[in-house]
Amino acid sequence: SLVERGGKLLIFAPSPANYSFTVDFNEIFWRNEIHIVSSYAGAPYDYSTALELISFKNVNVKRMITHRLPLEEIVQAFQLVVKAQSSVKVILEPNRLA
Repeated sequence: SLVERGGKLLIFAPSPANYSFTVDFNEIFWRNEIHIVSSYAGAPYDYSTALELISFKNVNVKRMITHRLPLEEIVQAFQLVVKAQSSVKVILEPNRLA
């Protein structure tokens, strides 16, 4: 009910082993044409290693942030990400004024 007709549901996280969920196939796919897609998310070990590297300043993550935009410029932010030409990480700052 949270996804508009023709929208996409992105599953972006690993789940516990043998996790499953039930969907109404006709309602989701035929009537509303909703797409369910997955995306890789790191394993817990990957995250803990990355956080350790960041905390010891072995990786300069600040240099990865190429754009900081106010929430009002969300369309531009998504365009930067989709084009993937000059952006690495685009940060939306809700409290930042345009």
